[in-house]
Amino acid sequence: MLVLSYARVEIAAATPDFTELQHAGLVRVVGTQFKLTDAGRAVLHRLRTR
Repeated sequence: MLVLSYARVEIAAATPDFTELQHAGLVRVVGTQFKLTDAGRAVLHRLRTR
């Protein structure tokens, strides 16, 4: 998720982790790339402020 906070990731370069994040609603597919959802950004924000 940290990588996605800086840039989108191409689906072809994604690992199974991205699929799990998608199932959890933390990332979504936009065209041919993964992108953080609002929920994903909120999780990262909470992790950064700990």
